[in-house]
Amino acid sequence: ELLISVGVAAVLSLSVAARIILFGNPISDAICIAIAMALTVIFSIVFGACAPLVLQRLGADPAKVSGPLLSTAIDIFGVLVACLSAQLLEAVGAFPVSV
Repeated sequence: ELLISVGVAAVLSLSVAARIILFGNPISDAICIAIAMALTVIFSIVFGACAPLVLQRLGADPAKVSGPLLSTAIDIFGVLVACLSAQLLEAVGAFPVSV
């Protein structure tokens, strides 16, 4: 699952970065969004595959992690990654701060 997630993340991240650059937006925006998308895709695939297995091993019903709980966890992770990647790029000077 990890190899598949890295492949999917690479294709989606490169595609979204190319689209952002082609529409004339700064490359720092493309990098920030591509990083956030790659990490979110990898997390969602790995978490979606591992969470039911962990619950089953703990003796709980694996279906409890499907649906709303899974999508909510992935959404929260995605927002955190997007904000943190922008903050990281801003800290190293690659993401200009607009006042």
